[in-house]
Amino acid sequence: MLECLGGFEAELVESEDGRYQVQIILAADRDINRVLGVIDTHVTERADGPARLDLDGRRYLIEPATM
Repeated sequence: MLECLGGFEAELVESEDGRYQVQIILAADRDINRVLGVIDTHVTERADGPARLDLDGRRYLIEPATM
């Protein structure tokens, strides 16, 4: 996941429970669409389940696109 976000300020952070999260800092609100597109493509291409996102206190799930 971190590799596909190379064009953004992203870092891998370990949570208290030992899980890892990718944190992304966006320069502008318009970057949200670009990040979501990159994550959608990554999730679909890896075909290994969804990505879970937290954005402004709300939770989202990006499922792989069906072909």
